[in-house]
Amino acid sequence: MSKYPLNVLPLTLVKNSYTYVQVSREERYAIYRQCTGQKTIAFEVFRVKIQKERTFRDRLFPRKEVFPSNEDFGYTAYSCRSLEDAHKRLEYLKNR
Repeated sequence: MSKYPLNVLPLTLVKNSYTYVQVSREERYAIYRQCTGQKTIAFEVFRVKIQKERTFRDRLFPRKEVFPSNEDFGYTAYSCRSLEDAHKRLEYLKNR
């Protein structure tokens, strides 16, 4: 176990030229609104992954929650067109 607290996902983040805003969070599951400007593109639903503490080039990187990678989609992350569909997908993820 790390001596450092877990760094959690921010409420808002920018990735791949999109802004993501957290809509819902339940333990290890989250829904983020993907948008460009004021326009909502989709809702990203995923199981929050935790990256282990690691050392790289003599620098310590503490444990942290990470946003899903492109490879996670279809397995532990999904993109939904509506918030209603996102909540349905969240229930699916939690119950499998």
